Amino acid sequence: MLLAAAVGFARVLRSHSRALSWFVGAYGLCVLAAAVFPADPADGFPVGTPLGMPTMISTPGLLHFVVGALGFVSLGVSCFVAARAMSRRKEKVLARLSLIVGLVVFGGFFGGAAIPSVGIAGIWLTVIAGWTWLSVMSLHLYRVAPQPNC
Repeated sequence: MLLAAAVGFARVLRSHSRALSWFVGAYGLCVLAAAVFPADPADGFPVGTPLGMPTMISTPGLLHFVVGALGFVSLGVSCFVAARAMSRRKEKVLARLSLIVGLVVFGGFFGGAAIPSVGIAGIWLTVIAGWTWLSVMSLHLYRVAPQPNC
């Protein structure tokens, strides 16, 4: 779905922002790659796992973390690029929403990594904000896209 959204963003925005579709596509590829490499059990997930972070990390767990980090950076950059593109299109509400969600994505992801007490809650906040933004942007761009003549 993310790769389809990237193609749709490119078709609708065209000259306003090609970078947006590239970063959304990169996020989609990172989500796929993160699914291939399972995360290590940690902090009570899955049920029965002791609370706290593991003392060692497996190679698949490390790869999951690396591609996940690249994905969240791509998502955050997508939001900032979209803020600029929407501003150029005079879509002030979407421009502001994109800017705020970009800040939330970076704050949630890096805040969760930098502040141990935030932990997994920062990742959840990042995912919820990012996917909500993607849904709102996709719906809006679908509605304003020129309809093909059938």
